[in-house]
Amino acid sequence: MTPGCGPVYPGGVFYDSRNKAVIATLLPQVQTKAAAWLADCERNGIWVLLTEGYRSWAQQAWDYASGRFRPGPRLTNAMPGFSFHQYRVAIDFVPADGKGGLHYEDVDAVHASGRSREGARVRVGRGVAEG
Repeated sequence: MTPGCGPVYPGGVFYDSRNKAVIATLLPQVQTKAAAWLADCERNGIWVLLTEGYRSWAQQAWDYASGRFRPGPRLTNAMPGFSFHQYRVAIDFVPADGKGGLHYEDVDAVHASGRSREGARVRVGRGVAEG
């Protein structure tokens, strides 16, 4: 379980509300694609927790500075202005096991689902789905 947020599993209050909240930060046409991709993942037994959608320029600058200009791990390769998050067309996610566990090491297992969805045209990168 994720500390302080209750169960993280499909149908769990945190899981469902978090995924809906992240999708709501995207452009309307991308919301539709992201929701379709998420539904396809779930139909195929692939559970993902969406962790971030829209990212402000200030947040992008903060994330980019991490590991470069301030202590911490590198959080992004994109400088402010070069992230799809800033244009409301990208989501970050982490695979979940459906039992409450999050598996950051299993991001590659989700890639095929984004490429196989006809009509959705969701491009899935390493932990990022871009519409």
